[in-house]
Amino acid sequence: MQGTYRLVAQRGAWQMRLSTDPTGEQVLGLLFEEPPTAAPAVAQARGFALPMAGPWLVYWGGATREQNQHIDFPSQRRAVDLVRIDAEGRSCTGERLEDCYAYGEPVLAVGDGTVVTAIDGVPDSVLGVLNPYSAIGNAVFVQHPSGLYSVYAHLQPGSVRVKPGKRVTSGQVLGLVGNSGNSSEPHLHFQMQDGPRFESSWGVEMVFDEVLVTREGLTVPIGTYKFRQGDVVAPYEPP
Repeated sequence: MQGTYRLVAQRGAWQMRLSTDPTGEQVLGLLFEEPPTAAPAVAQARGFALPMAGPWLVYWGGATREQNQHIDFPSQRRAVDLVRIDAEGRSCTGERLEDCYAYGEPVLAVGDGTVVTAIDGVPDSVLGVLNPYSAIGNAVFVQHPSGLYSVYAHLQPGSVRVKPGKRVTSGQVLGLVGNSGNSSEPHLHFQMQDGPRFESSWGVEMVFDEVLVTREGLTVPIGTYKFRQGDVVAPYEPP
């Protein structure tokens, strides 16, 4: 049997985890630790560009659990998965990675900044098979002047074009879409966070000034746009 309890003392609170045998009479384990920190409100980031050119489908993205499978992970709570599709809504036409429209597409820096992490050399997985040893696969982390960090994951091995310490500009190619890491098919996992590490940062919501969005068959430019599952998004170029 296990239980978690909150203990309040004169100088603060502690969380106590207690484990006992099935009868509840013998203590098997006792752990005291600081209580978990409450999640801060989701901050927003503006003034950034999309991480890709051309139309891409928001496969996972949004502010609800139904729209976004990442939402329960602190640094990923506004992360998105982006795929390319054809007119019939297909992302792949065969069983090879090369049969997927997203595979090999350029991944673009969303703003000026400095590369702090660049991972390369993780092999692509075959379609439908996840890598149990590397969640993000090949990836690039960019620190922006605002103090925020953009993350681009599941890149193609050998395609990463930047190294830590390199300055990048908005729209610069960082690498190519692949299927490395915890990825069932080629796609771009993108997120913005408030720190350099996956495990100790909080996800930030991207808000775009104007994006061309196809939703329910209608294509229109939308201002103050936030990623939403099911949308097909592309950079907006005024006529």
